[in-house]
Amino acid sequence: MKNKYITSGFLPKNYLKPVFSGKSDTVTYNSRTYTLQGTSTKTYGFFGRISLFVRTLVKTVFFRFSSQHERAEEWICVKSGKRQVQVYQLMKTEAGKQEPDNSKKDPLKPVRITADKVKEHTLPTLDPGTPQSGNVPDKNVQAFNAELAEAKSGKPEAMFNVGTMYLNGTGVDRNFKQAYIYLSQAEEESHPGAKERVAEAAYLAGKQCEENAESGISWFKTAKEKGHAQAAHYLTSKNVEAFNIELSKAGDGNPEAIFKVGTMYLNGTGVDRDFKQAYDYFIKAKKVNYPHAMMKAAEAAYRAGEQWEENTEDKIAWFHIAVENGHAQAAHYLRVKYQEEVKTGDVDAQYQLGVIEHKYNPALALKYYEMAAIQKPPHPQAARAAGMMYLQGSGGTVKNPQKAIQYLKLAASLGDSEAAYKIGLHHQGCGKYDKAAKFFKIASEAGYKPSERSQLPRSVGAKRKIRSELL
Repeated sequence: MKNKYITSGFLPKNYLKPVFSGKSDTVTYNSRTYTLQGTSTKTYGFFGRISLFVRTLVKTVFFRFSSQHERAEEWICVKSGKRQVQVYQLMKTEAGKQEPDNSKKDPLKPVRITADKVKEHTLPTLDPGTPQSGNVPDKNVQAFNAELAEAKSGKPEAMFNVGTMYLNGTGVDRNFKQAYIYLSQAEEESHPGAKERVAEAAYLAGKQCEENAESGISWFKTAKEKGHAQAAHYLTSKNVEAFNIELSKAGDGNPEAIFKVGTMYLNGTGVDRDFKQAYDYFIKAKKVNYPHAMMKAAEAAYRAGEQWEENTEDKIAWFHIAVENGHAQAAHYLRVKYQEEVKTGDVDAQYQLGVIEHKYNPALALKYYEMAAIQKPPHPQAARAAGMMYLQGSGGTVKNPQKAIQYLKLAASLGDSEAAYKIGLHHQGCGKYDKAAKFFKIASEAGYKPSERSQLPRSVGAKRKIRSELL
């Protein structure tokens, strides 16, 4: 960060009012002593930015930058048209004039902060850093060394002061990562004001990193977690940009992008949270066999169901979709609900319990299907489900074609067109084509299509037709 030296209390119009940093600092420049007033933002106009661009380009081409970080910082200034500067004002020592008063108290309110562990990306050791050389008064270096010794002995106030000195470059070269380490330790000791300083250190550490670098994004996320508004704004803009890129790729059919868009809708990253949209995209990813898409679809459906009031149709419908995709919590919720309803003799609840247990406990599912199938009146879908388990021997069920056809005929007589179609398929496989054709015709007249799921007859006449054919 560059310095701006002024002889009076007035800055040029293209400088914002300095923000007091909380610590005093003095430097000698051209044999005159200046006092730190705070941090300001310099803005460049149109011609100023052109001039800055030319200077930066020349320095880049001829390698006149001292470091890669300095080059990156200059190009960021060219791009944004802004630069952070430290403002120093000339100390007035003439008779009758007082020196600028920088003894303001830290404006941060004392708040007891819950301790957080230092992030993994912070430096593993407490490097004392390099004391500044040049025109920095010896008293700042001495003050830093004294505070450092106190900090190593475990004093929270000293930890806070060392972190702040690293943050401002007072008596030591600026090092935002080291500032974060010491300020984090001060925060763990519940030092008042440490949390906001930690957020600032993380934000500045992120700004030092290359554009879009993972380490920089990690620092910005840390700053956001600590409540830093600028870091939150930066991440939001980046997330919106990333969402639009992935959405465009998803529109071209990219499976990974489809999955990412679903995840961003699920988490509200770069777009408002929308669990239904998330579910739709995860189902698209599932159709192309993208890894974990089914699990994520189940989670999206469950989260969509959670948004509704207890036992509403929408909530139950979403939880059923979640169960179909293997969500255990949704299954538990529905299991408890239907077990209570079974106690009242609810036949549909018996069937629904069979549907839920089909994936987890096939033997128990068959028991519920048969219970519902023998009720008065019988449940047609339960009879078909029991028949198919006996026909296919699914879930460890012993195959019993005779019992299977018995249940399937019961379901078909109650208007289940898919059951009639399944009987036709069974007869076709046994070479009984006349019987197969009969049941295919019944299913077709009832409105069943092989590509569709089971549906009831479209008319009372069709239902009577099924019954008359089977009797």
